[in-house]
Amino acid sequence: MFGGEFFNGTVFKMTLGGTFTRLHSFMAGSDFLKPVGALVQGADGNFYGTTQNGGSGNRGTVFKITPTGLTTILHSFSGGADGFEPLAALVQAPDGTLFGTVSLGGAPGAGGVFTISSGTFTMLHTFIGSVDGIVPQAGVILANDGNLYGTTVGGGESGAGTAYKITLAGILTILHAFDYTDGSGPYGALVQATNGNFYGTTRLGGDFGRGTIFSITPAGVFTLLHSFNSMDGAYSMAAMIKASKIRHYGLSNALLTSHSLGSPRAFRRW
Repeated sequence: MFGGEFFNGTVFKMTLGGTFTRLHSFMAGSDFLKPVGALVQGADGNFYGTTQNGGSGNRGTVFKITPTGLTTILHSFSGGADGFEPLAALVQAPDGTLFGTVSLGGAPGAGGVFTISSGTFTMLHTFIGSVDGIVPQAGVILANDGNLYGTTVGGGESGAGTAYKITLAGILTILHAFDYTDGSGPYGALVQATNGNFYGTTRLGGDFGRGTIFSITPAGVFTLLHSFNSMDGAYSMAAMIKASKIRHYGLSNALLTSHSLGSPRAFRRW
C-alpha cells in the first residue's frame, strides 16, 4: 500500500529463489495508487487488482498489469453510483468476468458489488444499510455452486454485519445477519471448505466481545464455532485459509488459530 518510488505502493514479483523485481510504482495524479487487496491472475496470464485511491476521480481503480509490468486502468471509480474505495481482491469467473466490491459509495453510499466484463463496468448490487448490510470490506468468492458469497462489516437487522449470496446476475440473498452474540464486523472474506460450507471470522462480538469463528451453509444455516477470549486471540480481521480436508487456519490480531471441521468447538492455540 505504501513505499516505492512515489510512496504510494508497488507491484512486484519474486522468484522462488528470492530474486526481487519491482514491476510498477504507483504515483499520484491520474495513476492508480494504494493497492490494499491482493492481485489475482487471470486466465489470460495477466494480473488484476484494485487500488483504494487514484484514477481520474481519485476514488480508486480496477487495473491490469502484465507479467512484464505494463499497466492498464480498467475502471476509475467516480464516487457516485459506481462507488469508491475498493479494498479487496477481485475474483474471476471461468468466462473471464471479474467481480469485486467497493467499500463505500453507490446510490445510498453503503458500498456494493461490481463486475467488469470485456471492459464494461456494471454495479451488480448496491447495499442499502439495515436491510442487506453496509461497507463490504472483504471481496466476494466464487463458490462451487456458481454463485458469489461475501460479507459486510455493518448493517443488517442488528447493525453487526451480514453474510450474503449474490448470483452472477445480481440477485442478492442475505444468509445471516449478525447480532453481536454470534459476532460483529466480519472483515475477512469467506472460504469454502470441501464439505461445501463457508467459514469466516468476525472482529467483535461473541461470548467475550473479542470476535468469533463461524460456519454457514449455502442455505444460510449458521453455526458459531468459537468465541475469542483474548487469551486465544482477539479482533480477527483476516480470512481463514483451507490447509487440508479437515482443518482451517486463520489469523487473529494476536495468535494463529485452527479448528476441526468435525468438531464445532475444537480449537487450538499456537
